[in-house]
Amino acid sequence: MKGSIIFLVCAMLALQLPAQNLVRAGNVQLVTQPNTQLVIKGGVRFTGTTDFTNKGAVTIYANPLSGTADWTDSTTAGVMNNASAGRVSFKGSSTVQQVYGPTRFDTLEVQSIGINLRQSNEVRQRLTLNNGLVYFTNTADSLYVSNPAVSSISYNTDSLTTSSWVHGKLSRRMNTAGSVYFFPVGKMLGTDSLYAPVKFEKTTSGPVTFSVQYIPQVPADRNNKNPIIDHISSLEYWEITSHNAGAAADDVVMSLSWRDYSDVNAAAIIRDSLLIAHYYFDGAVTQWQPELNTSVPNDVNGNINFGYIRSNKVVADFIMPHLYFTIGTRSPQNLLPVNFLSFNAVKQGQTAVCTWIIADDREVEEYIVERSGEGGLFTAIGHVSANQTGGSTAYYFTDQHPLAGRNYYRIKAVNTLTQRYTGIRSLTFDNNLNWVLYPNPATDKIRVRLPVINGTTKLSLLDATGRQISERLVSSTDVEININTLPRGLYYLRYINGSSADNKSFIKQ
Repeated sequence: MKGSIIFLVCAMLALQLPAQNLVRAGNVQLVTQPNTQLVIKGGVRFTGTTDFTNKGAVTIYANPLSGTADWTDSTTAGVMNNASAGRVSFKGSSTVQQVYGPTRFDTLEVQSIGINLRQSNEVRQRLTLNNGLVYFTNTADSLYVSNPAVSSISYNTDSLTTSSWVHGKLSRRMNTAGSVYFFPVGKMLGTDSLYAPVKFEKTTSGPVTFSVQYIPQVPADRNNKNPIIDHISSLEYWEITSHNAGAAADDVVMSLSWRDYSDVNAAAIIRDSLLIAHYYFDGAVTQWQPELNTSVPNDVNGNINFGYIRSNKVVADFIMPHLYFTIGTRSPQNLLPVNFLSFNAVKQGQTAVCTWIIADDREVEEYIVERSGEGGLFTAIGHVSANQTGGSTAYYFTDQHPLAGRNYYRIKAVNTLTQRYTGIRSLTFDNNLNWVLYPNPATDKIRVRLPVINGTTKLSLLDATGRQISERLVSSTDVEININTLPRGLYYLRYINGSSADNKSFIKQ
């Protein structure tokens, strides 16, 4: 029976049908042997009591029409049993591939734009990040690497230009004293790739699990600090949790990274004043404390673009509320700049109102309001002049014509030397249309599949600023549009059917 199932799967693969999930396995046992490779184009779905003993390699490629290749595990306990010792690789996709369900992967490899985990997943042996990010639908979920070996996570590089890391919470098991465990984490902030790894040097033996995620936002209570610290970053912090809090096994020497976004000083002698700040309750007050031994030299290594601050003392407190860490400095010449105090976006009827408060904008020339649709690039939709006052100042901007569906907003503060972004806020405006645009990105043509048309159905092509380039009546639910003459960049296609309208973004390569 097992042999016939494997043959059936291979026969289905050879057809290369354009369905979303090309392979479906329900209530069966599947086995791949060592040194074998199962290649799937278009996704796979496991249902019922399916059991998969993967001792070879499974490679998931995108559906050539839809560009997607999803992994869906609808079994109760996860399709892969403990006898699995093989690899699942996501490769060659033009879009982020979705992973649904409780699969406990043995070796998970990402060699594509990235994968999106719709829930927490475990990697039992090895996480390999060759290219592409690991995203999460829910911020509380994590990717857990349960193998405590230092080599259980591999990545292609450790530098500012790396393109492989976990965009969210990464958990891993550690048990070897004297070993350095690496956490390749970061976040995409708009179009900025903020690679923000953390290192732990375990000082004691015994198993411990840490969870780490990087958050490019203002740390809470940032002005409440120990006098040793001149100031801490207003841009970023890490949430670091020990799952064995209070035990000696979680005593570590910690290293936090910086990147261009952090705004450290170009001079190494000034960067030497950087330190790790820890939000700490000492029994009387809560404040940001330095993880610093002032009797020994500070440990700061790198350049203005990327580097590490290493605590020159053991960090041992990972219980509430001691979960937050950030970059601090003893010198005012490390900017770690103070800018935005708050940013919000709210719906007012069919408009979106963005409001923000700045602490001190004497060096700000203007604010640029940027918007993105689902999966699109951020583009400027408005400009607001700065008042350039010394105190806190409130600003607002109204988007009179939001996109149908999800809208993402951020504010960019600009002067002649630098620029700073807020976090991202999102609003959803109703639409009742369900249509498809592909491929995306596109080179010569885009194709559109419409659910319904009438005598007034239109498709309008817009540039990144919302200016109409062309418009056409459509008489078919399948439409092909030539974009060969368009310059490279971001565009929108608007589908208008009666009183309903919806926009989709695409990139012309």
